[in-house]
Parts: sequence; structure tokens; C-alpha cells
Amino acid sequence: MSQLIKNLVDVSEYVNDGKKLFEEHVTPTEIKYKVVRGKYVLDDIGIPTQVANSISVYNNPRYETLYYKVKKEIEKVTGKRLYRTYYYERVYKQNNVLAKHIDRPACQVSVSLHLSSNTDDWSIFFEEDTIKEYTAEVGDAILYNGVTTPHWRHPLICSRDGYYHQIFFHFVDADGEYVHHAFDR
Repeated sequence: MSQLIKNLVDVSEYVNDGKKLFEEHVTPTEIKYKVVRGKYVLDDIGIPTQVANSISVYNNPRYETLYYKVKKEIEKVTGKRLYRTYYYERVYKQNNVLAKHIDRPACQVSVSLHLSSNTDDWSIFFEEDTIKEYTAEVGDAILYNGVTTPHWRHPLICSRDGYYHQIFFHFVDADGEYVHHAFDR
């Protein structure tokens, strides 16, 4: 079951990151980092496929410490021991849509954390027994099972220079059926 968690972690250090990415990347961009011998290296730069015209970053090293803070908090909330899979940052722009979908097995325990925005509230929807709608303020997170819970967002209605900065933290239950997807294998 999905749930909104108010002020999950302090994100004040990151509130200008979305604006910076928005200004640096005029065209849609997807940046991927990987860890080689314990260090982050740039792996690939391409075009985002899930949300056209967005800016996306896979495993941005800037958020590694935040990832582990979130992991610790979510382990408390769920009472489960979690293994790392990956994290994924996205800056949504005017008219971006997140189509209804479920995620891959590496997203069994997922957290959608609102980092920053210069737009009005923007809801995310989850289809469980009923449709649940959540609107997160900066620092709020939504916890959900990405593998089994369809989720989506309607078009982002905002000005041309509007953005909504979100980061997704993904984990698997260390004792669960998707444990073999730990470390995003």
C-alpha cells in the first residue's frame, strides 16, 4: 500500500538542484552514472524515453548520501531490511506526463521524494483497491511498491520555465522475492 510520509528527510541542501539542471539542459537529456572500482563515472548520455522532454539522471553521485539516509528511514517505517538497487532523478517540465505504468523488479520498495519545484502542486496517482492521489510538498515522500502498484501523473501545467524536481529511490526487500535484483542487476 502506498503512503505519504511528510518531511521524510531534510532536503534543504538540494533545493536549487532542479533549477540548475533545468537551466543547464535546454534539450531533453538522460545522464547515466555507474560505479567503477568504487568511483562514479559517466556511463552514457542520451534521450529520456519514459518522459519525453524531461531531464533525467541515473545514480547521480550527488545523492548517494541522501539515498542511504532515505534507506535508513524506510527500513524503520517498513520494518524490513532493504538492499540497494538504484536511484533516479527527474526534472519534469511544462506538459510532461508520466504515463500509467508499473516498474521493473528492482523497484519493489520505491520512494518518490519531492526535492524542489517552482510550480503549483502536482499530484501523483496510485491504483490500489481504489485510486489514491498524493500531493507532496518539498521534503515529502511517497512510499509504494513499484512492481505491483500502477502509478502515473497527469500533464504538468505550468509556465514555460516551470519545473518539478523529483528523485526516486529504489530498493528490494533483503528477504523478498526480488532480492536477486539488488544492486540493479
